[in-house]
Amino acid sequence: MSAGLSWGLLASASVLCGVGMALLALSQDRNWRTVGLAQARAPYGRGLGWAFLTASLVPVLLRDGLSFAALLWPMLIAASAIGVAMILAYRPALLRPLARIACVNEGTAAPRNGA
Repeated sequence: MSAGLSWGLLASASVLCGVGMALLALSQDRNWRTVGLAQARAPYGRGLGWAFLTASLVPVLLRDGLSFAALLWPMLIAASAIGVAMILAYRPALLRPLARIACVNEGTAAPRNGA
């Protein structure tokens, strides 16, 4: 496997983990309000989050096989969880575009107080 493909698979797994963790975080009402959106949250956030996390296993398996993927995949999930927690703590507005995309009903993603 070429180095570019290997790095590409690792990058895609990292992005899938990050989006999955962000969606899982946004499926909680407190985090949804922290992002600064109206009280109604995306109804499919939790399911999509788990789907993205599960999908991130595929590039890891293709890249390293089962033996190392058993170590790398949980580490990617943990790193993504820490990253999303830091974003929620210091720059929650960075998750607002993802929240708007995940929201099925366009009217529920209106900014609060005109922000």
